[in-house]
Amino acid sequence: MAALTGDYQFSSEPRAVKARNTKYREPEEGQASVNIMWDKRVVRGNTYAAMIVPSNAPQELEKTQKKFTKSDGLQKQATEEKDREIHTPEPVEGRKHEEAQTENMPEELSDKPKEFEIETQTDYLMDRPPTPLFMPKKIGEDVITQVEDGELFDFDLEVAPILEVLIGKSLEQGRMEVLEEEELEAMRKHQREFEQKRNAKLIEVQRLEAEELRRRDEAERRKVQARTRKEQLQFAHKKYLARILAKKYLNRLGNNAITYLRDAGIFSDPREVAFHDQLIPWLSIESLASLNEENAIIAFLEEATQEAKNMLIEQHKKAIEKEYSRRREAQENEIKAQQEDEARKKHRVELRIIRQKEREIAALRAKIEEKIVNTGAVVDNAAQQVYSDIDGRQATNIIGTPGGLFGELLQFFSAIEEATEFALSQEQINLLFYDFLLHCLRAPTVIYNNIRAEPLAEFIKTFGKPSLTHQNIHLAGDDIKNKILAYLINVENSVPRTTLTLFWQNANEFGIRQGLFEGLLTAFFSALILKDADAAHPNPLRPKVEIRPTELPEQGQEIALIKIVIPRRVPEPPLGEEDQEPGSPKEVEISDRALMINPTSDDMSVFVIHQAAQRVIRADLCQWVRNVRGYENIDMERLKAVLAEKTEFRESKLISMLCPDVPVFDFEFN
Repeated sequence: MAALTGDYQFSSEPRAVKARNTKYREPEEGQASVNIMWDKRVVRGNTYAAMIVPSNAPQELEKTQKKFTKSDGLQKQATEEKDREIHTPEPVEGRKHEEAQTENMPEELSDKPKEFEIETQTDYLMDRPPTPLFMPKKIGEDVITQVEDGELFDFDLEVAPILEVLIGKSLEQGRMEVLEEEELEAMRKHQREFEQKRNAKLIEVQRLEAEELRRRDEAERRKVQARTRKEQLQFAHKKYLARILAKKYLNRLGNNAITYLRDAGIFSDPREVAFHDQLIPWLSIESLASLNEENAIIAFLEEATQEAKNMLIEQHKKAIEKEYSRRREAQENEIKAQQEDEARKKHRVELRIIRQKEREIAALRAKIEEKIVNTGAVVDNAAQQVYSDIDGRQATNIIGTPGGLFGELLQFFSAIEEATEFALSQEQINLLFYDFLLHCLRAPTVIYNNIRAEPLAEFIKTFGKPSLTHQNIHLAGDDIKNKILAYLINVENSVPRTTLTLFWQNANEFGIRQGLFEGLLTAFFSALILKDADAAHPNPLRPKVEIRPTELPEQGQEIALIKIVIPRRVPEPPLGEEDQEPGSPKEVEISDRALMINPTSDDMSVFVIHQAAQRVIRADLCQWVRNVRGYENIDMERLKAVLAEKTEFRESKLISMLCPDVPVFDFEFN
């Protein structure tokens, strides 16, 4: 009862808290690992796909949560009520339970025990101090060595590879980001295509649904028509039956009525009735018909006369039109025959012109072969010869390629930019050009002759230094060098209608980046004017580059384009297989030999292109760039493919622009 009334109190004897076994706090155990494949917090599926959430999803989720909450509450309440009651065990067999008073009579305690308070404070747990490092006892002797700066580590030397790696990684990361963006764009494109296909399917489904709806409407309309027709047939049948019944009834009724009226004396004399009712009306009708017949005969005659007249007029018109058609057809046939005769004459004239042109071309080919090709000199080590432009302004034996060696470098640098998808900076162009001059160039020099001689000489004279020429520009001051460079990179000062000028002026059409020509020309000029280290160590790049001004008329005098092509041979079939068809011609192996010819003779000038020499220099360039630092991992197959495709395209376009009307002759060099 005291417990129920709230007077009951209890106090336990104070006791000290049991101390822990260790003085320091135990290190916390790491969180147990969880398999993310079964973690409910990890979203599975395609992360790019849009999540389709029904509009009533939040309401359904709320209803489900309320349902589970109510069910859990009822279950918990039932469990608590069950656990609150302690039931008596079931009686054993043969016995039973009887109700009996077993509880003690409660007695209220009036004595209040003594109470007192006491406080206790436990020590704070301290973190375990770090274990001191084990320092072994010294057993040797200390020696001091002075290391000067630069003996063990040279920052300028060591930082270059690290910087190259960092820059390479940055470029690679940028390239990966660009590829990722392209992949995302491809995925978006694929999604758009999928949506288009899905929309097309939806349209097809709608069309089929509309077609099915039209079929149902047509079936319903047919049913209505059949039902209406059936009702009409039933109605007509009923009318037919009613008519038959009425006819049978009225037949009997009419006979009876006539008999009744005759018996009653109603009918008059039949002759009189016939005279008045039949003869008089008949006579009037016949007279009127006779008069009408005469009028009809007159009208018929007039109509027949008019029809005959119209028919004659129509026949006359047709005859006139037929005659006109015959005359017109005869005139057209005559004109057509004249045109065919003129066409045959024109065709014969054209054939004669073509044959004459073929004979002239054959004679021109023989003349070129005799006076130019056969007078050439075969040289070994073609890569060590001077590469020149393809036009006929040179008065000596040359190896011709579009733009010379400068043009080949321009096309190769453009291929590097397209293969790496990265534009070369001016510093990179300078480094590549210097490395080419030092490690790849086998020719005596790289010549830039796309500058007119007289204007350049007049421009140099404006500086007021008589001893200054284009051959000793490196001795001039920096301000004069900058002005000369600005003069060189101005396309207006170049020789008109040369290969390099066309490349320069039509860079977009030739697939060359704007600014690459100026960058390569700047690197060329920088190598020329690079200062000497001292008197004993001159600039090693200056002897490998040369500015050679020239003059070329605005309209070239070349009469043909000759190509020194790589020979092609048909492979012979193996022994015992003579009946097999011969294979397609294949190019023979390229050798480092070339036929140097003079494109200008006494009475003519031609364009010259050496295909074998082009292949040799391009192979050297591809082999060289693999050894340049920063380009070791370049995709060589892509670079070669881009270089071959672009050079072939530029050569064909250059021919169409530079010499569109001149014949092209191929000469094989064995």
